Amino acid sequence: MDQSHKPSSNSESGSAPEAVAIVPDEAIALVANTEISEAGRAREALDMQLRELQAELAIVQGRLLAIKQQARTVARDNIGWIDACAHEQLGAYPWLKLAGITLAAFTMGRFLHRLPIGLVAIAARPLLATANRGGRPWV
Repeated sequence: MDQSHKPSSNSESGSAPEAVAIVPDEAIALVANTEISEAGRAREALDMQLRELQAELAIVQGRLLAIKQQARTVARDNIGWIDACAHEQLGAYPWLKLAGITLAAFTMGRFLHRLPIGLVAIAARPLLATANRGGRPWV
C-alpha cells in the first residue's frame, strides 16, 4: 500500500501548485530499519564506553586502596621510630618525662610572668657589673 504525502501549501501565495509524493511501503520500512540500526549501534557504542569507564574506575579504586595501605604502613613505622627515638633520648618512660618537662616550663613561665621584672633588674645590676669586671669590686 502506497502512502501519499502532501506538503503544506503556502496559502498566501495561492499560485503554487500542490505536489504529491508517493512513497512505497518498502522505502518507509527501509528508513525505519536504518533508524533502528543506527540507534542500536549508538547503544552499543555507549555500552562500550560505559564498560571502559567502569574498568578505569576499578583501576583507580585499586590504586587508591594501595595508597591507603602504604600510608598505614608508613604511619605505623613512623610511630615506632618516634617512640624508639624518645626512648633513646629520655630513657624509660619518655612520655612521662616529657610531660614533666613541659609542666616545669609552664610553671616557670607563670612564675616569671608574675615576677616584677623592673625590681629584679635593679637588684641584679650590681651583680652583672661585678661579673663583667672579672669579679673585682667597683673601681
